[in-house]
Amino acid sequence: MQKLILTLLLSFVVFTAQADHELENPGMYGLAPLGLPAQCGPSEVVNQYIQKFDFIPETFSVAREGAQPQNPSAYFVYTFVSKDRSQHLIVLTSPDGMESCIVSHSFDLAYSHKERT
Repeated sequence: MQKLILTLLLSFVVFTAQADHELENPGMYGLAPLGLPAQCGPSEVVNQYIQKFDFIPETFSVAREGAQPQNPSAYFVYTFVSKDRSQHLIVLTSPDGMESCIVSHSFDLAYSHKERT
């Protein structure tokens, strides 16, 4: 039950940034929140998943409340890639670092631009 409550709380935090932005300019971009198939739990468990499948960090960014760059952090966004660069993982983490959600574990990774070395 505690995991369910924490998952719902994190989901609320994650989508609050989008909801706040929509209240400022409703329908500005024609976007609406959808239910995404995220898998959420303690960050420690998500980190075990990352290690089990040998993902390596690729990017890190900060999502901010109301989708405004000057606002406080709403959550952190991490992307990972498999060692053979064929899989991609997107993880959202709460500001306190205690809860994380795997938003996407995708396969057949291809880059649309040439990587710079």
